[in-house]
Amino acid sequence: MYAFNITDEIDVMRRNIDLLECLGASFVMASLNLIGLAGLRAICDHSPLPIHAHRNE
Repeated sequence: MYAFNITDEIDVMRRNIDLLECLGASFVMASLNLIGLAGLRAICDHSPLPIHAHRNE
């Protein structure tokens, strides 16, 4: 299992999720501190893949 970090601008995260879905990824990872709740909501609404929201310091 690999966790792919998709943290970026919302449009880029959506493209990355689409690519990972095509490649058969089981989940994605994003930095909650950097994307915020609005970014998290945007990627949650975009894909059914589970999201590991990590906090980097």
